[in-house]
Amino acid sequence: MSLPKFAYALVVTSKNNLFIDSSFISMSATKRLYPDAHIVLCVDDLTHDLLKIHGQHVLGLCSEVITIEHFGVTARERSRWVKVQMRTLISGDYLYIDADALPINPFPELFEHDKDFMAAIDINAMSPVLFAYFKEYCDKLGWKYNNDHYFNSGVHFLRDNERTQAFGKRWQEKWRQYIKVERSGYNADQPAFNSSIFEAGLTYIVADQKFNVFLTKPEKATSDQRILHFPQSILEVRFSSLLSNLIRIYRKTGQIDWSLVDKVREQDFPWLLPEWMVKLEYKYSIFRQRVIKQFRRLLPVRFRRFLVR
Repeated sequence: MSLPKFAYALVVTSKNNLFIDSSFISMSATKRLYPDAHIVLCVDDLTHDLLKIHGQHVLGLCSEVITIEHFGVTARERSRWVKVQMRTLISGDYLYIDADALPINPFPELFEHDKDFMAAIDINAMSPVLFAYFKEYCDKLGWKYNNDHYFNSGVHFLRDNERTQAFGKRWQEKWRQYIKVERSGYNADQPAFNSSIFEAGLTYIVADQKFNVFLTKPEKATSDQRILHFPQSILEVRFSSLLSNLIRIYRKTGQIDWSLVDKVREQDFPWLLPEWMVKLEYKYSIFRQRVIKQFRRLLPVRFRRFLVR
């Protein structure tokens, strides 16, 4: 079976944004595993202008760059707008990988099948509190949803056919509906993503967690890890994270230290520091996140979105 396109979305506001280098490292990791990979990058016009000056290393890895007109004020609004348009913009089957997700082992199971869609369940969002939040907005907007499957959009495969094109149009429409009623400023793409999957009637496979190891906890989540997902916009872990260390070394030397990736592969553990140190850093990151969250609540709603990446 031939390879799909490997798709990335990127929106940045400054030359020092970590997502420029994290996307470069993630793309390079994909190329390391699949040398013939066709990488397509979706950006808005403001990001493309910035990358022409400060991101030539990223553009140089891409077989295709798709640029759209920017929408929204904050980086998060702009990035979600790019992401929800990808299915209607990209021709052919694609496998999407977030800029903070790092492939470390081959993942052919994600695209060697005959279904429309494949992704891992978002185990964090399936918690009673967060799933109730999702259901509340779906009910408010009159959306259909699946009670058993809530997917993480950070790594997903989408075939190109009539059903998935209809899904893509729904995803855009629903996201624009969602941001009008959800006032926190997070502008999440996943509620619209999951409702659109269900309403479009996509055939799908639920991927094992090893294909999208969403690292919001310090403990080892699964074995035989294929793609590590470091949610930098949710919980930044700077010292023990493989991706953060790769970015730091790249910025100092201009080289990707693949020996660190190989070390993680061999030990089948996603962190570079001992577990007790990882747990300590997590506690600090969670505390920092809660302080910011409380501060946001003190602000008028119209200003809250500017404290969200």
